[in-house]
Amino acid sequence: YIPPAPPAPAPAQGYNYPAPVHEAVQSEPIVPQNSYIPPPPQPQNTYIPPAPVQEAVLSEPIAPQNTYIPPPAQPQNTYIPPAPVQEAVLSQPIAQPQNTYLPPSSSHGQDGYRYKTVRRVVYRRRF
Repeated sequence: YIPPAPPAPAPAQGYNYPAPVHEAVQSEPIVPQNSYIPPPPQPQNTYIPPAPVQEAVLSEPIAPQNTYIPPPAQPQNTYIPPAPVQEAVLSQPIAQPQNTYLPPSSSHGQDGYRYKTVRRVVYRRRF
């Protein structure tokens, strides 16, 4: 038996704590007011030489090793005899079923109606 944990102490103020004071939010302006933005500097036409052309280095391809695959063998016309026929094994003859009277599994009331009973729900415990 493990005893239950002791209850946590209640806060000192309980539900009577003071509500937070709501102050008006003053947001800062996104762009400064009355500010002068000077024009951007004029673009300068400067000569940019083309990039140097590098010669491509071509290497010899490496030949793969053992790449020869022999062709598959040609099919041969050979005679395959049919499988031997096995005789069917007959078992004992099965007797015909007999008609037997089965009484009804439920009971009917005096009026001929079958009243259902409330069934218990059985929960199976699997181990």
